[in-house]
Amino acid sequence: MNRFIQFWQRSKQNKVFVVVVVAIALLAFEITTQIFSDLPFFRSSAGVADVVATVVTVESDVRQRPVEETNWYRAEPKAEIIRGDAVYSGKQSRSQVQMKSGGWIELGEETLVIFDDVDGVTIPDVTRGQVKLKVSGQMRIAISGEVTEFTGAESELVLNLEGLRRQIQVLRGETSIAQSGGASRSLTKGQTFELPPSAVVVSGPPKIQVPRADELVTEASLRNVRKPVSAAPVEIKPIEFAEPVVTIPEPVIEAPIAPEFVPEPVVSEAKVEAVAETPVVVTEAVAPTDPALNINRVMKVQEVYKRSGKTALVPRVGLKTLKVPVALQWSGAKDDDKLHLQVSKTKDFKSSWEERAVTGTNVVLQEWRPGKNYWRVSRDKENWSEPAEVIVKPTVSPSQRPTVTPLKRQLIVAPKGRGPEVQAKLRFEDQGLSKPRGWVLQGSSAPDFSPKKTKTVYVKDPRVDVPINRPGRYFFRVRSVAEAGEISRFSDSIEVTAVPAAAPSVPLRTRLAEKEAVRERKIANIEAEKQRELEEKANQEALQESARTRSKLSTRTRKEEDLRPRPWAVTLEGGATALVSTEQIDLGSQPAATHVIGLKVGYNNQRDAASLGYKAKFGSSNSEGSAQSNSKLSARYTRWWQTGWSPLKLGWLGGLDSYRNSSSTEFSKGYDFAKTGVDVGIRMADRWRTGGDIAIGTWTDTNKLYEIGGFITYELSTELAFGVGYRLSLFEAGSEASVPIALPYREAMGEAYSSLQFSF
Repeated sequence: MNRFIQFWQRSKQNKVFVVVVVAIALLAFEITTQIFSDLPFFRSSAGVADVVATVVTVESDVRQRPVEETNWYRAEPKAEIIRGDAVYSGKQSRSQVQMKSGGWIELGEETLVIFDDVDGVTIPDVTRGQVKLKVSGQMRIAISGEVTEFTGAESELVLNLEGLRRQIQVLRGETSIAQSGGASRSLTKGQTFELPPSAVVVSGPPKIQVPRADELVTEASLRNVRKPVSAAPVEIKPIEFAEPVVTIPEPVIEAPIAPEFVPEPVVSEAKVEAVAETPVVVTEAVAPTDPALNINRVMKVQEVYKRSGKTALVPRVGLKTLKVPVALQWSGAKDDDKLHLQVSKTKDFKSSWEERAVTGTNVVLQEWRPGKNYWRVSRDKENWSEPAEVIVKPTVSPSQRPTVTPLKRQLIVAPKGRGPEVQAKLRFEDQGLSKPRGWVLQGSSAPDFSPKKTKTVYVKDPRVDVPINRPGRYFFRVRSVAEAGEISRFSDSIEVTAVPAAAPSVPLRTRLAEKEAVRERKIANIEAEKQRELEEKANQEALQESARTRSKLSTRTRKEEDLRPRPWAVTLEGGATALVSTEQIDLGSQPAATHVIGLKVGYNNQRDAASLGYKAKFGSSNSEGSAQSNSKLSARYTRWWQTGWSPLKLGWLGGLDSYRNSSSTEFSKGYDFAKTGVDVGIRMADRWRTGGDIAIGTWTDTNKLYEIGGFITYELSTELAFGVGYRLSLFEAGSEASVPIALPYREAMGEAYSSLQFSF
């Protein structure tokens, strides 16, 4: 100390030196204080440096919870957010928040974000709902506590949290997404990515609960200056919206962007109606409460597929309507007001698909067309409200997660007839569905499941054995069906490979025998490969032909085995005939018109057909017909051949006819014939058949008969069929014993009939 006093007293230079040193020390202390005051350790919980974001815009019910309190306050523009604060947007509400580090986030409806420390950095932690992000450079957010980093240039994307699902959709630009400890993934505009389940283990209740509808204690703004913790909150009434919220029964929300909410309905100018000697009445204009409703409709299996046989399914095309109950509400009307409602697929309402009279302020429509629909209301059908939108989006059940597992992925197929049949044993499971009602299974020989190489079936058992009879690659995938028919997306496809069984080895004794065996095996392998290629080609051609055939059939298409008629059949026929002869023409008489009825018994095994029938007169239409008493007994056999065109078949027919007309003096009293000819059969569609025949007959008395006939039949079921037909015949007499007068003599007969056939 004495030395310092002596140093101070020696000269002025020493005094100046001490003053400079002290000034430099004070300046260094001030700079150090400023630097370390910005570090988290030196900051207080309410300092200006803790402000991490600012509220930019609010719409409707947006609330803020300060870190130092447990109450929720109404958020206002320019309100500051510090570390630990939480922001919540309620139903039909949204808010934009500007981050101090750059970029911004937009909160959709029913969204909760906590601005908290994650891995030592204050970032927004999205715990539920939907947020929209704008990324310029790098931006980090937390999703239920798990850090995710986004990299992009003027990119925009939407994050949607629904239960355990975390889905990201890119709206603009290109974005790179990376989770902590994982590889990055690049997405471009329009692409959607679902993050894997979170690895963060959460125990206990959430840090901050979602507030109740009435959990709002003050309207005081948090703008710029923080509200002290000791300030007593002021109780006010809960927020009430200007218009009621439309409730849709059990919607499944998958849309990535929350629809815009317009809190106040658009009301047109009031219409004034004046009547002579009556006061002027002002009627409020009607207007839809909600300008837009987005409905995600979970599809059911019967809406996606239609049956083609007992288990086979084919996709439905052109779905017209979906059963979705939607409540439409409008303002400006009373409970007893009578209005007119229009619903259309176009905004100009040139072709509306629904028009009805309505009463009051709302109505519920049970069915809607998929896609965008427009609706409006009017009092007089001239002045209409502004149109509102209802968008119905068909989707699949997001909670169902089916998987398919094979017991073996490689099977050994023995040559046909040389070993047992092998089966691909498949097992189905749905982690999000405890007891599925059934499964939609697709099997294909192509990895992309192209329609021509794919077969779709419906099964109820979660264990299925699929027979495999030839080598190749087979692919399978499955969709689960819930109790009410809700269908899931397809599972990941699995591959089952079938390889040919190796030929048994034979002990070789000599080098020559070994070379011969090798040569034979090579030849056998080449032949097997050729045979496999031929079989695969034939299989593909059969699948293509089957697909073409199924596309032409109606929704009631059945398997070919079901379309085959039963072998035995009994047919009841009834009709009318017109008979004319050369003798009758000479006398100037009218043709004889009679009614006939017949019974026929037949057998048909698709290659051979035989029948025995009897017809007789049971009435007449004129006097010439009353003088007749005719009957006919006929036996017939047809041998069928199938042509290259599958609906057409040709046949050779042979038969015997015995005709009798005992009461006539103007027509032949009877004749017998053995006849032969050609028969044609055509299956036009699922249940329609048609055809005809041409035949010529003769007998030992040199009489001749020429016949032509045709028919068309509709199969009501495999047992019952109804048809109509015609038959024309020309008889040329060759014996005087068969005619009422001298030769030459001819008769012509035309018959139109209907038939009812029962097969068994």
